[in-house]
Amino acid sequence: MDSSDIVKKVLAKYKKEKGIADETTSKSVPKYLFHGTDAKIVKLSTQERMAFLNSCRDFIDFAVPFFSVLPEECPNGLNPNVFRSIPCAIQDARERHNGNMQYQYGDIYLTRYASDAFGYAMRAWAGGELARDAYSLAKGADYLRLEGWSPDGRMKNIMERIISFAEIPANPVAFYIPTEHLDLEKLKEFRGGPVDWDVAALFRYLGEMPQLDLSKAAFLPKDCHFMDIDAGVIFANVEPAF
Repeated sequence: MDSSDIVKKVLAKYKKEKGIADETTSKSVPKYLFHGTDAKIVKLSTQERMAFLNSCRDFIDFAVPFFSVLPEECPNGLNPNVFRSIPCAIQDARERHNGNMQYQYGDIYLTRYASDAFGYAMRAWAGGELARDAYSLAKGADYLRLEGWSPDGRMKNIMERIISFAEIPANPVAFYIPTEHLDLEKLKEFRGGPVDWDVAALFRYLGEMPQLDLSKAAFLPKDCHFMDIDAGVIFANVEPAF
């Protein structure tokens, strides 16, 4: 089933009730975009979410210099997946400091494909990519003997917050948003460039977006691969995010 069939199946009833026209804004602008995240992130206000992300950045910037040498083997007690993700967290931090827009987190990410949104939701268990990097470094610091590692009280508090938030049980959710409700001038390609609607699939929204409401979320099953989720079934009785 292609994306146009999914949209028809998911949203036909809503369009009929609300009188939404079938015409797109232009020849290739999709009528709907999707957003995937975790319910615990949605429960945060915009201010709380930005404060949390800023704390993650501060912790990563503090921690990365201590990870100059990593052991070849995962130490006992540390999750091997977390251990393997530490080099990625370090590289992500370098890319961010080098100005790579792909790693400048904080905006809302949208995609034209429901399956992509499902994948992002499944990977948002720690609070997003930046929080996942921070969690990997925080857990790694607990088990690796890092030379000179001595976080002060503030960094310890941030570290504890990062770990406790990530370890709240995951609850992946997805939303769909009519593009007519978005300011398309504030929609950018996810690397920050202008949108080419003929090829772009992932976007960052630079405008102010209404607070998402979990009553308009599709709650995703946790026991299957995101590509196996039927978007038509998941969104069948769900209203647009706004």
